[in-house]
Amino acid sequence: MVSIACTSPNLCLLFTLISLLISVDCRYPAVFNFGDSNSDTGNLVAGIGLPLSLPNGQTYFNRSSGRFCDGRLIIDFLMDAMELPFLNAYLDSIGPPIFRRGCNFAAAGATVLKPPARSICPFSLRIQVAQFVRFKAKVEEIRTQSSKNKEYIPAQDYFEKALYMFDIAQNDLNVPFYYNKTFDQVVASIPTILLEFKNGIKKVYNQGGRNFWIHNTGPLGCLPMNIAGFGNKKPFKLDKLGCVSDLNRAARIFNLNLLNLTKKLQVQYPEANITHVDIFSIKLDLIAKYSLYGFKQPRMACCGYGGPPFNVDWRISCGETAVVNGSLVKAGSCDDSREYVSWDGVHYTEAANRHVASQILTGKYYLDLDPPSMYKINALAMVSIACTSPSLCLLFTLISLLISIDCRYPAVFNFGDSNSDTGNLVAGIGQTLSLPNGQTYFNRSSGRFCDGRLIIDFLMDAMELPFLNAYLDSIGAPVFRRGCNFAAAGATVLKPPARSRCPFSLKIQVAQFVRFKAKVEEIQTESSKYEEYIPAPDYFEKALYMFDIAQNDLNIPFMDGKTSDQVVDSIPTILLEFENGIKEVYNQGGRNFWIHNTGPLGCLPMNIAGFGNEEPFKLDDLRCVDDLNRVARIFNLNLLDLTKKLQGQYPDANITLVDIFSIKLDLIANYSLHGFKQPRMACCGYGGPPFNYDQRVSCGETAVVDGSLVVAGGCDDNREYVSWDGVHYTEAANKHVASQILTGKYYFDLDPPPLYKMHALS
Repeated sequence: MVSIACTSPNLCLLFTLISLLISVDCRYPAVFNFGDSNSDTGNLVAGIGLPLSLPNGQTYFNRSSGRFCDGRLIIDFLMDAMELPFLNAYLDSIGPPIFRRGCNFAAAGATVLKPPARSICPFSLRIQVAQFVRFKAKVEEIRTQSSKNKEYIPAQDYFEKALYMFDIAQNDLNVPFYYNKTFDQVVASIPTILLEFKNGIKKVYNQGGRNFWIHNTGPLGCLPMNIAGFGNKKPFKLDKLGCVSDLNRAARIFNLNLLNLTKKLQVQYPEANITHVDIFSIKLDLIAKYSLYGFKQPRMACCGYGGPPFNVDWRISCGETAVVNGSLVKAGSCDDSREYVSWDGVHYTEAANRHVASQILTGKYYLDLDPPSMYKINALAMVSIACTSPSLCLLFTLISLLISIDCRYPAVFNFGDSNSDTGNLVAGIGQTLSLPNGQTYFNRSSGRFCDGRLIIDFLMDAMELPFLNAYLDSIGAPVFRRGCNFAAAGATVLKPPARSRCPFSLKIQVAQFVRFKAKVEEIQTESSKYEEYIPAPDYFEKALYMFDIAQNDLNIPFMDGKTSDQVVDSIPTILLEFENGIKEVYNQGGRNFWIHNTGPLGCLPMNIAGFGNEEPFKLDDLRCVDDLNRVARIFNLNLLDLTKKLQGQYPDANITLVDIFSIKLDLIANYSLHGFKQPRMACCGYGGPPFNYDQRVSCGETAVVDGSLVVAGGCDDNREYVSWDGVHYTEAANKHVASQILTGKYYFDLDPPPLYKMHALS
């Protein structure tokens, strides 16, 4: 081994392409990364259930690893060089993941700005930073509660000592050209992009981050996809390297402005260490001198379709099979990816990533700032470390006795919205949800939009199963032995509307489940080490699959000014997508289905306050909004028809449809009989009687309303209230609803699944 002293900051990152191992002093115990597909190690695949199969991952991992590459990314080589394990993806909760040495928030397709309409990735830089804030808070919470899972989370001082890496903005510059934006329009957006970039850096700084590592963007015009797409299209021109001139020019202008921003931040925060790396120059040099570096193809994709000169076709991605020009074709990989710079027309091969990393770590490509000093950086030519990533099945009554019924569900998988979300939205987009949410049972915010437990929590209790962990909540070694929850607050059956902050529609949730099942099966074949964390092999076919979703598909259109007739017209489309979700789970082996119809939307305090005095809406005898309840009833009748159809189509399936609407409407109508005092006023909100709801400030928030700073606080006794926050029910109301479900009186005329060991919950 050769060892040298670090005499210059630029020498604090060093490896070569020769067979040497070089050690340099550094002090980074952990790394946190924010970015796009250039550094995504699995977030998009986990987050939206995106299928990404071989040949992706074939070179190093011998399986699809969640990376858009044949093998390792630049960040993998940099982690190797720091003698740190590869970063696990924040949204990948299965395994369980180890975050002791950092966490990766990067997601393929991510932008600095709010995602454009055509983007499949909802995880913008703002969302990624919010995820980090939530990650840090959750780690600190776990650390104060127990030392049990300390091997899975960063040590107490790691956040302040860690390196924070940013490699994002390529999509902000590239995607607009596909929307027919001009060069001038793209350049005009750069100040807005950089303002959001700066806000992200500042947010991390305010969380204690002091060491920042920033990559500028690469030569977009040299990507085969862009050359093929714009090379022969006016007004675009190719430069002497055969790259699209305008795209590279936009990248250069962005990079100059990014450099100015980092210089400004270094002055503003003198105690911070900011390293700005000139990725553009490294990659452009690789394209220009590819043969010198051992490559044969600088501008043709290894994995694609179409053949020379670019081997890309936007109609089919690497590894896919599709019909193109009337023929079934496959986008396969080349014989030797080491000869190619581009993997799939957009992303680099492992060989190219390795070269870029080697050039980064020579220290020659740091722009004029004070880079942080690095620690134990090893020559990557020799280092190769493995990734150390690490219904009547439900019965209780309100009396204190024990009831047992036979059932056979070892696990539960749930799909839904906020009525059953146990933490996915909070984890997935870094949503802030503080006390008094969670105050009743958990004594902390639990990711539930409730003061305590949800209906699904009581049902799990009744089945003598643990509460379901959220699929996207990866922190603290989550256990999925008895099932997994994919529900997310705000979720819709259809594609999310523009106003929605939740990207996790039913299609996405089902895709997440498909990916979850495949990942579990992969882990089972490799090792029994994580047996306690994942379902047993036969649990998927024996499990109960619960669906509680569609409320937002019916409710949100009214807020967007749609009439009741227009909402009713959308019901067949909603149910077609609902049916597709059920069928996909059935095709994955699911046989036991538990479906809730939608509740009386017109009785939610939010809707009574919003529509009660607005034409053409009218209040019914219960002082609920008549049109909203009518639409819910029509939807429920059609849902009943669908479930009957599915039961006939799949005679080996057990489908239970539960009449949630009738249970909740009875609770509103007979609230005092059931022990409540307030059927239509929110416990936690602002505005006082009659509804205590104001859309400008949510439960637990502080906001300026009509010129005054106000707090939407909780009531004195939430057991007296049906509504928690104007939209969701209190724990007391959820307990009542669950108790009524489990009497068995509210199942429709289908064959419900068999029953098992239910305990009365007093």
